Amino acid sequence: MPRQSDRVTIGKQLEQLIELQILDDDSTSSSESDLEMLDLLSIDADSADSADSADSSSDSDRDEDILDDSDTDCEDDIADLDALREVLQHSRYFTKGDKWEKSSDFLYQFFLDLPDDSFRQLTRMSRDSFYCILDLIGDHSVFHNNSPKPQAAVFVQLAVALDRFGHEGNGACLDCSMLLWGISHGSMVNYTNRVMIAPESCMGQEIAWPDRQGRATIAALGFPGCVGLVDGTLVKLSQRSRDDGETYFDRKSNYSLNVQVICDQHKRVIYFFAGMLGSCHDQTCLRRSGLWRRLDSAQLFDRGRFAWR
Repeated sequence: MPRQSDRVTIGKQLEQLIELQILDDDSTSSSESDLEMLDLLSIDADSADSADSADSSSDSDRDEDILDDSDTDCEDDIADLDALREVLQHSRYFTKGDKWEKSSDFLYQFFLDLPDDSFRQLTRMSRDSFYCILDLIGDHSVFHNNSPKPQAAVFVQLAVALDRFGHEGNGACLDCSMLLWGISHGSMVNYTNRVMIAPESCMGQEIAWPDRQGRATIAALGFPGCVGLVDGTLVKLSQRSRDDGETYFDRKSNYSLNVQVICDQHKRVIYFFAGMLGSCHDQTCLRRSGLWRRLDSAQLFDRGRFAWR
């Protein structure tokens, strides 16, 4: 279940206290108005009796003094609570954590020399694929800045991101990755974000629909005329979406996004369409894709060619 931090919880409690103080102040002001009205009525009714009028006036003065003191106290309390809220909002950390030494020995001394099976288990890909991706994204501007202090090596950022991509639930917690790689929570989040941004620059050349000659080659293998295999998959979300969360609920009782993928004879992705809700049927998602809207185009399918589903 999602858990709120102490900082957020205390902030909400301060908001509630301020609202209660404002309501209490309003009710006090209303009581003061009622007393003033009663004093006026009392003066009109007992104007003939000067002694009673004097006593009523004296009581009214004492009541007004009490109400004035109460108003001042309420205003002071609201001001104090508002000042606390300002301090909380402008403080990045509510409490500072304990400092302890993190070790990066595994990252720089053992990671690149892991056996192939262990390397694949950690990064979810072979060593050759890892270095291929590293060559593709290594020169991206997101990994370079104008700061005097350079970023971590690209292979480090890629390894950390792949390790996080390969886990879910408790295994995806930042503390587990921090113990393994010896880096801070903030650095892990930054590395992951950069690795997700970098592939966009080379996606067009790595994931592309085959040309006429390529389609002819694929169609000559396996199923005659077939230029690709279509299938859908569900990408599970970590939690229910805040907006229209029920629409993400899929047939496997998870909250997810639907992705349609087409592969060639070498299992290489040549087209994908992502972003539809997990509750949508595969056929519905495919009909919403750009591929479906261009089915009549000779640039995608020659006569007698098809994609197998």
